[in-house]
Amino acid sequence: MGTKVISIPNGTIAYPTAGAMGDNIHTLRVVYNVYNSTAQVAAWNELLPPNTVVICLIVSNFPGHPFITGGFPYTIDGSDPNLIRSNVDYIPSKDGIPTFDVGTKILDLNCYIDQGFLVYKGKSYLVPRGAKIVASRYSTTKFAFRPSDMTFYAYEWAQDIPGDQVGFLSIRIGNYNNETVTTGTFPVDIIGQSFKSNATDNPIDAKVKGINHRGFNTIAPEESRSAYLLSKRNGYHHWEGDINWTKDNVPMMIHDLTINRTARNLDGSKISVNTNITDILYQDLANFDFGIARGERFKGEPLLTFEDLVKLARYNDTFLHIEFKYEFTQEQVQTLHNIVVKYNMLDRIGWQAFGWDWLKPMMELEPNGQYELLGGDVTDDYFTKMAALKTNANTIIASQNAALSVEDVQKIADKGYPIYLWTVDDGDTVRKFRDIGMVEGIMTNGAINVTDELTK
Repeated sequence: MGTKVISIPNGTIAYPTAGAMGDNIHTLRVVYNVYNSTAQVAAWNELLPPNTVVICLIVSNFPGHPFITGGFPYTIDGSDPNLIRSNVDYIPSKDGIPTFDVGTKILDLNCYIDQGFLVYKGKSYLVPRGAKIVASRYSTTKFAFRPSDMTFYAYEWAQDIPGDQVGFLSIRIGNYNNETVTTGTFPVDIIGQSFKSNATDNPIDAKVKGINHRGFNTIAPEESRSAYLLSKRNGYHHWEGDINWTKDNVPMMIHDLTINRTARNLDGSKISVNTNITDILYQDLANFDFGIARGERFKGEPLLTFEDLVKLARYNDTFLHIEFKYEFTQEQVQTLHNIVVKYNMLDRIGWQAFGWDWLKPMMELEPNGQYELLGGDVTDDYFTKMAALKTNANTIIASQNAALSVEDVQKIADKGYPIYLWTVDDGDTVRKFRDIGMVEGIMTNGAINVTDELTK
């Protein structure tokens, strides 16, 4: 478990539960209870007792063709399945790992900026750009490629793969909780799952909160609907984002004043002239594509409005951390407050800014709010200014650069202010500050799982 080693006694046998022996149970979990050192084989939809960890998943919906997901050797009825199963590695392109869309049942090998490689028996095979494969009509599909001409095929689980082809991945869209599982030597991003992913969950009320910076932007376009939904699937219940305004005063989720870095023309070409979002009417944002810069799979992704983000957060039971990028007008602040009130999210939002005075109009509208004061040298003047903004009703967070020294962060803690640290994408930094009791939030782009890193 992570870096912890838990010994399993010799001779341990995992016996099936009553639920695992039920009719039409094709997906099983081998689980181990670290408290009483017992193992069981449980049905996928069984509620597990506390202190139980899942060792592997067994999918056996076709007799004689089970597969097991787990990073260890095993046998099925005494035979090593690796002896009869192809072992193909995949080196992804710069676009990222392959994706499988549960809705369209399309496996996208995600080769657009450049190309990936399938590696079989020590030889690398270049994957064509834009390679996609439609799954079979059944719940389980085997995917194969023919090395001689790099064409791809999809087969039902019971079908044999022809001798001139090589199987490289199996995907099963399950019957329980809409779980989709894959077998292969490489990860696949599952799009459209209705359940929480296997990532370690960081609860909304965790003592140390994982805050996803601009959504899960290591894969998806930053601050997009896709990025925030992917954030939830990866265990984050706190989302961070930035507001800039259109020419006609619509608040949009975008970090830069210009759209050039994150947007493209509708044909995918770069925007040649620096274009500020403040010079664009909301309706004219449809003339740009805010997804394709991160890969073809995000083509057509629109820019997210603040109101759409608030609704998305409400439906997904998440907490928002929203940055004022500059001093907003009283009318603009009122617009933001009205939206939050409309969706009953006043207790699920924190307002942040480097210019602390920019937050004062919102403080007047919402005296009980949470305010996250970004940056600042840790001096006497720093604490004087923070104290001037603190009241008995509001919450003041010291949101600080993780490049600060442990000593400076401890000084803030000694004053009794809760602390958020940004932007952290390595486990060593998480662990450097975890013993400071007032560190209550770690902001990350998603390269790490905060809960996992805290427990290492």
